[in-house]
Amino acid sequence: STITFHISDIAKISTATVGALFASISWNNITFVAGEIKEPEKNVKKALKIGVGAVILLYILVNIIYVVSTPISAIQNAPGDIVAAVSIGEMFGTIGKKIIAVISPESCGKTTIAVNLAYELANRGISTCLIDTDNEKKDVYYYIHQQTVGSLSRLVECEEPEDMYKLGIPVKDNLLAFTDNKGISYDINYSKLYKLIAHAHEKNEAVIIDVRKGLKSEYLKDLLNLSTNICIVVDTKPSTWSKIAERFSRVKSAFINKDVVVAVNMDAGKTASKSAVRNV
Repeated sequence: STITFHISDIAKISTATVGALFASISWNNITFVAGEIKEPEKNVKKALKIGVGAVILLYILVNIIYVVSTPISAIQNAPGDIVAAVSIGEMFGTIGKKIIAVISPESCGKTTIAVNLAYELANRGISTCLIDTDNEKKDVYYYIHQQTVGSLSRLVECEEPEDMYKLGIPVKDNLLAFTDNKGISYDINYSKLYKLIAHAHEKNEAVIIDVRKGLKSEYLKDLLNLSTNICIVVDTKPSTWSKIAERFSRVKSAFINKDVVVAVNMDAGKTASKSAVRNV
């Protein structure tokens, strides 16, 4: 049988090799040191053979790892054609994923920031899960404008993490919320909530926990220990800033080795709106 190449095929192959050629374009730089070394006629040849051979071998091995560890469809659709990032995600799972605990020493529009952060991440194509731990005010429910009944209030009925996860409220593309209707009274089973957070972490790139103000220290510490990032929301009042250490002194060990950000909500005290996050 014969293999026929068309001009278009050659063009595609040529285009596909451009990146590799640019990555290897400096191989000839070794020849510039020929006048600075002993026996260049011998050593330059040896350096070229060893150097280029090692690079070729590494390229082949890395590409074998890509193909073995990553589905072809994922390679074809890698964001920005960065296959390495997709392969690392396939091999190491939750590395790089975030659990962000949003806390506040006072009423400073914490939920406004948590919800708007969730919307912003979802709008960027990042799979996001928003979890409301305030079973009294249920402020997250106010923002998502859904009529769903039976989300977090039914958590106690579930044993398997996947069943818990199915209770999530689809808010929009890439955004799932766990809260409940303001008319429902319920207590949160925190051991099951921790399982839900861990499972949501496996399923999503970002999990945002809107942590209830005044939560018992033991539960607050557990939630902060589960988190990879902590966002402390304050307003512009110096008195609020001074209360950070006071409010969180009992759980200060949970802040160790965490990425902590202090977000200043310039709209605190005003009517909450989705534009508030722009002023943080």
